[in-house]
Amino acid sequence: MDAEEPGIRDKALELLGSDPQALQTNILNLTSPDPSLHSNARTLLAYLGRHYTNSLCFRVSCLILSTSDASIRETIVNFLRLLLTASGSHFWMILSIIHRNDIKRVFLECLEKETSTRVAKILCKLALDVAVESEWPELVPFMLRCFEASDIRVQETSLFLFGLLSETLGGKLSCEPDKLQSLFLKCLGCENWRVRAAAVGASVRLIVFLMGTSSNDLLEQLSAPIMDTFDDAMENGKERYARKIVKHLTVLMRKKPGFLRSRIDTCIAYMLIMAENKVWSEKSRHLAVKFLITLAEERHQGFAMLPDKITRILSLLFKMVTDIKDVNSWFEAESHHKNSGETNNCSYGKESLRRFAIAKHVDITDEKFITMLAEYINDREWQKRHAVPATLAQMIEPFCQVLTWHLGRCLIVFLPLQEMLADLTSVIQIASISSQDSHPRVRWAAIDLLEQLSKYLCPQLQNQHHQLVIPLLTKALLDFQNPRIQAHAASAISCFSQSCTSSILKPHLDVIVSMLLKLLQICTLCMNAFIPFLPLCICMIILPSYSYFVYFSLLICISFHAYIICNIQKGSQSLKEEALTALASLASSSQEHFQEYYVAVMPYIKVMSMQGKSNHRLLAKAMECITMIWMAVGKEICRKDCQEVVELLISLQESQMETDDPMRICILEVWGRLCKCLGKEFLPYMNVAMPHLLQSAAQPKIDFTNELLNASLNLLEEKASACNMLCSCAAELKEDFHLWIDEVADTLIPLLKFNLHQEVRMAAASAMPLILDSAKLAVEKGHILEVDESPVMKLSAQIIPAMTAALYMEPKAEICARFLGSLNGCIQISGPYLTDNEAKFLMDEITKFLIARSLRRHAREQGVAQDSDAGERELLKEESGNEKEVYNNVGDCMATLIKRFKLSIVPFFEKLLICVARTWVDRTTIEKKLAVRIFHEVAEQCGEEALKQEYFLQVMHYQSYLPFLLEACKSDKPEVQQLHGQSAFVQSLVDLSSKLLLMVA
Repeated sequence: MDAEEPGIRDKALELLGSDPQALQTNILNLTSPDPSLHSNARTLLAYLGRHYTNSLCFRVSCLILSTSDASIRETIVNFLRLLLTASGSHFWMILSIIHRNDIKRVFLECLEKETSTRVAKILCKLALDVAVESEWPELVPFMLRCFEASDIRVQETSLFLFGLLSETLGGKLSCEPDKLQSLFLKCLGCENWRVRAAAVGASVRLIVFLMGTSSNDLLEQLSAPIMDTFDDAMENGKERYARKIVKHLTVLMRKKPGFLRSRIDTCIAYMLIMAENKVWSEKSRHLAVKFLITLAEERHQGFAMLPDKITRILSLLFKMVTDIKDVNSWFEAESHHKNSGETNNCSYGKESLRRFAIAKHVDITDEKFITMLAEYINDREWQKRHAVPATLAQMIEPFCQVLTWHLGRCLIVFLPLQEMLADLTSVIQIASISSQDSHPRVRWAAIDLLEQLSKYLCPQLQNQHHQLVIPLLTKALLDFQNPRIQAHAASAISCFSQSCTSSILKPHLDVIVSMLLKLLQICTLCMNAFIPFLPLCICMIILPSYSYFVYFSLLICISFHAYIICNIQKGSQSLKEEALTALASLASSSQEHFQEYYVAVMPYIKVMSMQGKSNHRLLAKAMECITMIWMAVGKEICRKDCQEVVELLISLQESQMETDDPMRICILEVWGRLCKCLGKEFLPYMNVAMPHLLQSAAQPKIDFTNELLNASLNLLEEKASACNMLCSCAAELKEDFHLWIDEVADTLIPLLKFNLHQEVRMAAASAMPLILDSAKLAVEKGHILEVDESPVMKLSAQIIPAMTAALYMEPKAEICARFLGSLNGCIQISGPYLTDNEAKFLMDEITKFLIARSLRRHAREQGVAQDSDAGERELLKEESGNEKEVYNNVGDCMATLIKRFKLSIVPFFEKLLICVARTWVDRTTIEKKLAVRIFHEVAEQCGEEALKQEYFLQVMHYQSYLPFLLEACKSDKPEVQQLHGQSAFVQSLVDLSSKLLLMVA
């Protein structure tokens, strides 16, 4: 652009002239609402940035010192930070050494002279960016000198800068902890509160990021001044500074919980006072609650630190949940209005309550809390009555708790799900009391409580208490004045029925289905409510001389009728969707028992699908409901309606739909369900369905730019759904799927390495043995002719190498297990076609995978051992469960290969056996179990023939096997002992006694 516009160079160089005002004006014009000023300033500054980088950066930094207006300085500093270190520019790294040093010197001068706290903090962040990019030896001495400055502002700025540097650079920051500690002690004793609060933050960063366990004495010396500062702030009512200190203490509690042990009781007491102080701001109260929750979540220290405060904290959180207001928007059954009226205090209380329930596995038996809970449910204020079911629903998910109701008192017992008491009558009684409340929000909370119970206490709730729960939910469907309650009741019925057996649902189906159809009927009638008024309107038109009084009367009638209809129709969209979902869930759970309702239900759903042509979200729900019902009742009943749905699907496929249109995924899922329902009868529709499924599965490269993020996520979901539906079709049609095997393989094999969505990889892996099996069955039944090369062998040569390559790259144990399970299925199917070279290739690849997996696991265990993060420990524990499945599936693959190749595969075990033998002492139980299982399989499958193989005796027995058996005898793991016993028994059957005795001798 600059080459095409004559004179732009001269204009740009004028900004670097003797008058700094010109440069300052152009920088300010970048924020101007005038497009011409903004564009001109951007063009000139961009030119200088490209051609005069050194001069521009230095002159802009000098502007900070020459400008007296703090707001202008803030704009200049932000521009300089964008220029030097922001993503995409990084001009700092291309500046000359001289200009870098000059700019650093200017920064230090600015930091020392800056009067605005806001600008000083931005300067500190800029200094941090520069320190991260390059060496800055002058920065730390400058900072230490400023700690002892007489100017309060300079002290505060230097303390803030230290906090940033220590958190980012950590051990790279060349500071002596003992020297810093003495400086911070002086700052903590300062009379100025700004310096004291900043000193607390700097001290916390010193403790967390720079001090090791060897500095315990220094830690103890900082403990008292930090807590004294907090005590003084609380006692003197310094809310602003107390709030800052609480933020720092929360960081300390999360990173170094043991540091506050000596003063924890005082600290908790002050936090409770702060959280309960309604005079202080909501932000301050929430920070105090955050500290308490962080303390509770600390597994090692936090449990002992809250001996008698649990009830008081729960009471506090309970009261926060009552901070809710009545608003008109809530009464509309639209999902985005679900939390209307909830204040920030209420939302924060709910989330804190959930976290607290997860953290504290204790019995709540405090009399005050029990009494408060009982009082709340009978209180005159609906907010308190609402808080009881709302709070309990919030606790159910994280803890699966039991509530026992005794003589008007509520005893809450937190227990893990496996120890759950069978009697859930008490919690249903609470929901029953709340469901009859006069206020609709309380009734809604009761339904929500039942839904949470249905979700997290299944199937105990469904099996034992369906006689109590179902009447409560069906009664809520009759609340026609509150469509939100009706919609939520339908949602709860859907959730409840998902874990029900057909025998439980059968006695209740008449009532539930009739109520749900009534909801659909009312929604439909609302559309036709104005039809009776059409003749009256016609009369008004053809009788112009008619009385104006009659006109006016008719107009009032129509308006009044419209008002009533609009109130009834409020939320009809959500009502329809939830009613359709509930019908689908009922059909899926009741199976053949739903056949008698098919004729009654289908007309209503067809009407919904017709209405949904202009509303694809409703149409998607209707299509889902229809196909779920078909899968339940069977193809004999639904066959006559299939053609109509297929025609609708075809018309939708031909239309242009946006990427966020719910029908895009719905069409894919409907094709899959139709295939499952119709079985072989679906073949005539395959020519229509398959191109669409393949197109969605083979979506082009997905672009994750900010503008297209949501669209890209929708495309990923669509891709995953298409892959799953291709699996369903292959599994259902078997040999009749042979016409599309090549296209499906070409589409799905590359997706084994699709790293943007794990569901895509898992679906692609699951499809591999299915399409191999389809090819094999098609060959056996003569649908595919074998010419030069077997189609199964050709397909196997594509699939197996691709799966092993993807397996080696896969980081997640859960997906590795799926890959290995599918790989074993492929080996079983293509076994007769596999050659010795392919078997060797498989053994080498599995060995490489096991070595890499073991190294990765041990590295992660070592990292977690050095890190006290409880979340990482939980993730590792979950990963360990998945690792068992991985090694079990590896054993299955080995067993399949040994059964297929017998002794001819033994030489290929060399690398694996030597690797396992050398590392036997350091391996985990699951790895040792795999090693013993391999020996067991060889001995069982090969028998006495194994003794005739000199190589087998040398590698397997002399080097590995007998030491393994002897070591396994000493193992304290029952699963290893059991397997080694089986293997030793099999070996005894093949008479190895002479050679083994020689070894022992």
